[in-house]
Amino acid sequence: MHIIAARKRISGMPPLHEYRLVVPFGQLPANRAALIATRSDYGIPGGPHARLRDVIAPIDWLRMKPCPEKHALGRDIDRVAQHLEAAFLTAVYPELTARPVPLLVPFDGDLDDCLVEVAINEITDGYRFLRNADPAGITAERFHLAVLPEREAL
Repeated sequence: MHIIAARKRISGMPPLHEYRLVVPFGQLPANRAALIATRSDYGIPGGPHARLRDVIAPIDWLRMKPCPEKHALGRDIDRVAQHLEAAFLTAVYPELTARPVPLLVPFDGDLDDCLVEVAINEITDGYRFLRNADPAGITAERFHLAVLPEREAL
């Protein structure tokens, strides 16, 4: 499966950067893609893309109507997705050390915008096997993350 790791400079002072991890809809099975309501390019070429939480969520959760049970499970899916995002983004962008990854990250130096396509093991419906995992065990190595050099800086 291929995903995209993005770093984007946000205007203003001090220098702030946004880090995102998205999955192109073309990487998802059609039945899952059809159930994902949030579709955006998130400012990243080649969209629309899916958020990681929608990729790892159980298909039954995507089918659920809004209710307290869906909300509660959604919070836990977000927790697992944040651990995955931190593991993958810190592997791609070594300057990033915060876990979980904050929405905006301040840096003293100025970093260029960067898009990197990476290959990882399949994570669709991954919440089922990651929900009880020790966060320290959720690593880029576990998912065989590999940067695709011919695709850097899309």
